[in-house]
Amino acid sequence: MEALKECPNCGVEVPASAEQCPICGYEFPRTKTAHKLVGLLVLVAFTLPLLVALFFYLR
Repeated sequence: MEALKECPNCGVEVPASAEQCPICGYEFPRTKTAHKLVGLLVLVAFTLPLLVALFFYLR
C-alpha cells in the first residue's frame, strides 16, 4: 500500500508521490534531493563527533 499525504487545500488524501492534488489542483512543494543530502551531511557532522567522544569517554 502506498503512503498517503493530505492536501492542505481541500483535505483529500493523495499518494505521497503526487506533485499536484487531482481534486483542487494544489501543487505540493517539491523537496529537492540536494536539500536532503545537505540535511544528512549536517546530521552526520554533528552526530559523529559526539559518538566518538562518547566512545572515548566510556572506555
